[in-house]
Amino acid sequence: MWTSALAPLHRHAAYRRRLCVECQQVPPAAGMPRCYPCHAAYTGTRLTPSQAHAARIRAMTGPRPSVEVRALAYYLERFIAVVSEARV
Repeated sequence: MWTSALAPLHRHAAYRRRLCVECQQVPPAAGMPRCYPCHAAYTGTRLTPSQAHAARIRAMTGPRPSVEVRALAYYLERFIAVVSEARV
């Protein structure tokens, strides 16, 4: 049986605050109580490219970013990906 290191009260509080119930640092993925990296670790699966992209955006912006900050993180992440591909 899987158990969390956090007490149930803390997990519920994180859920009510719209944070991932595992890491409690970023918003959860749509329709899930966990962010994509925590969900992948919980289920033992690998992230799809779009899930990895969304996870990097959430990691850059924090729990509750404004629309402008999220847009800036989106373009910054795309720029980093282009630069990384150019180095290969």
